[in-house]
Amino acid sequence: MLKTNEISAIAVTILIIGLIIGFNDGRATSSIDQYWINNLMICFLAVFISISLRIGFQKMMGRKLGFDAEFKTNYIGLFLGIFTAFLFNGLAYLFVPGGTRLKEKEEMHIGSHPYIKRSKFAAVSASGWVATLIILIISTILSFSFENLFIEKMMLTNALLLIYFLIPLPPESDAFYIAFWSRTFYIFLLALSLTISISIFFMPLAISIIFSLVLGALATYLFYSKIESKS
Repeated sequence: MLKTNEISAIAVTILIIGLIIGFNDGRATSSIDQYWINNLMICFLAVFISISLRIGFQKMMGRKLGFDAEFKTNYIGLFLGIFTAFLFNGLAYLFVPGGTRLKEKEEMHIGSHPYIKRSKFAAVSASGWVATLIILIISTILSFSFENLFIEKMMLTNALLLIYFLIPLPPESDAFYIAFWSRTFYIFLLALSLTISISIFFMPLAISIIFSLVLGALATYLFYSKIESKS
């Protein structure tokens, strides 16, 4: 059940990210006309669906593993997005949406080793990443059959969310639970996300996925062999 403050946090996050992504409508000269408004509304819808499904996945996973999951907005990260959108006229932007904070139900974790608890925290955070990846892949498949602005915005939104939810910017980010459990796994997800979110726009889907897995594995190996194994 969503709390009032969580509903407010989700609404603010959706509105601001929708504005950031929809700030530039793709035209050489942008003015606030009907086309700009329509583009903005489509961006709001794409962000609403993407964020809602992601949070929904995390809440279901959290409930299954014995946690109360509550989404928290990263206001610093959203301000960064507004600033960069205005700075680059909407052609580039960097934002951190926030993260799902978990509160464990003690009765479901009695006797659990702390490492096991950390793995469950990571599993809930990673479930949001999986949800975003699934939406991105489905949107990409649909784009092969339909030339539609909404589908394009769904692809763009989820490509961005796949990366930006993993930026470890305090106070709220899904990256913290994952990295606290395993820095090596975090590097794998980050490298995979960066690669697929870029390559999926100019490579066939299957090749993009394979290419991303290979680069993710390579980045993981280099991180583990050069840093993690020596720390």
